[in-house]
Amino acid sequence: MNAVVSGQAGVAFLLDGDTLSSLQAGHPGEVIRRSPGEVRLLFGDARDLQFLEDVELEEVSSRLERANEEVDALHLALILLDESLEPDTRRTAAEELEESLETGEIRRFVENILHAHPLPRGADLVGALASCPGNANLTRRLLERLGSLQGVIAEVYFAWEQIPEELFDGKRDRAYAQSIAAREGFFRDLVALRAADGSIDRFLSAALLNEAFRGVRDYRDILRTWLFSLRLDQREKLPRIELEPVDSIVAEAAADDRYVVKGRGLLARTERRTRGRDIAMALLIQRWGLTSVQAHRSMIDRVLASQPGGSANYS
Repeated sequence: MNAVVSGQAGVAFLLDGDTLSSLQAGHPGEVIRRSPGEVRLLFGDARDLQFLEDVELEEVSSRLERANEEVDALHLALILLDESLEPDTRRTAAEELEESLETGEIRRFVENILHAHPLPRGADLVGALASCPGNANLTRRLLERLGSLQGVIAEVYFAWEQIPEELFDGKRDRAYAQSIAAREGFFRDLVALRAADGSIDRFLSAALLNEAFRGVRDYRDILRTWLFSLRLDQREKLPRIELEPVDSIVAEAAADDRYVVKGRGLLARTERRTRGRDIAMALLIQRWGLTSVQAHRSMIDRVLASQPGGSANYS
């Protein structure tokens, strides 16, 4: 079967022959039959869709649970960085984040995303560190390293922004390429190399062989153009762009939008996701390059249109 997995939505869509169905995170093995119209509503505005081919149900279930854990950990990190929240809320986030970071794959996912864009105004590193309990060593190291590397993170990010538009097939294609680069750890790896004054030739060789990024149109030219300015060490020539404050990225929250306690503890979402003013939604959706859902919806439409009774139009 083929599948589409979203940790942000907590859902996996399954396509097995003519049969459409879904899985919900936290309910492994509970397969729900779906119609084409229902499938289009499963993911909401999630931007972290992963497409899997020729997989078994057990693998899809495992990938869904891990993707959901990764997004939850990222949400906890963003709660911890949110200066507008109460100290107790941020401390609880730090405690739960520490537990999540003990899993290496989750820790790398969080690092990959946090290294893909400079922190905007409204992200409070000092307060986040102060909120960490004494035994939260992994969380503290993550924050300290993130703070120390902000200048390099900005250099790598702005070098990406200098890639000419003609190498992409529109804004959606550019957003898709950036999301893959972020999730695959390209930004994180380049930041580490640049901070250590290391050679990026080895990075390029590995990136050119990355299976996920090879699916990006003109991936070779994109990578080489991105790295060109970094090779020239143009630190002073990179544009100095003022980052927008969080309030200008996302509209004010509705009065009843807030963090809720659910399951094992604090979750950074109301229903399926956070909304409004909080930094979690601002960074996760607007600033850190998770894949545009519109680009993926067009792919889903093509799949559904090939099914009996399928249609490629959203209602």
